[in-house]
Amino acid sequence: MWVNALIISDNSKNTTFTHILVLKKIIQKSAFLTYQFQAFYQAHRSFLEVSSGYYNAGNILLWSVLESLIKGAFLECPAHKRFRDNARVLSKPNGKKTILDWMRDLITINPSIETELEETSGAIFDKTAVIFDDPSFKEYRPTLIDAIEQLSDWNIFEPVQDAMKLVHGEIYRELSKDVHVIPDKTDIGRRLSLEKDLFETTIIPDELTKFMKVLRQVIDIGVVVELNILSDWINGDEDVRAKLKGKLTILKGLGLPFGHRKLRNLLGQ
Repeated sequence: MWVNALIISDNSKNTTFTHILVLKKIIQKSAFLTYQFQAFYQAHRSFLEVSSGYYNAGNILLWSVLESLIKGAFLECPAHKRFRDNARVLSKPNGKKTILDWMRDLITINPSIETELEETSGAIFDKTAVIFDDPSFKEYRPTLIDAIEQLSDWNIFEPVQDAMKLVHGEIYRELSKDVHVIPDKTDIGRRLSLEKDLFETTIIPDELTKFMKVLRQVIDIGVVVELNILSDWINGDEDVRAKLKGKLTILKGLGLPFGHRKLRNLLGQ
């Protein structure tokens, strides 16, 4: 979202080679990047809504940003064998079918799918579409809690120590109040509680401050997820590592402690 432009860059003077290299990298991580790009633009849109006085709409969009980051990371990982083979949460012997079982069955039937997914992670969308579209396969659908728990076990939220508490218990739960439109989270409800004109759309400083706090938290989580998902690109490219060193000060200045710490860890600082 905020660092991938540097990660997929290449200093080669051969433009054709550069385009092929970049495209190959994007396709390889296309499951995550599909959701990541949506999250980026929705985060911008949510800020525009709130800065225009539409707090309910802005927070609903920010809720979608967080879910996009989680879902993108969760669909990216099972596309790769190293994650499927270490999916302890999804492999719990509780008798429940999971997306992991679905993927393993598909690969057993058609082994070529494994190579296809390694090269184009976005292919997982077609492979799992029926799970999300057809109610008769809903037992395979991951819950948000399952997704967060498994991503935590895969260290996708590292260095966040208790991702379930922060991501689900605090950020997601707070934004869900707007999604489910409890009375106080409607725009009129907000104005009523502050004794404002009920039908005048204005900036409410306290609400703007609350939103900016949550927005910063979501961005911080987004940076962490992105750095962990794309860590193999970072570790394998000295030019990218050199460029990312210059982003440490920016992350610190923006008040993104987890993203700053993760990037420092990746750079060995």
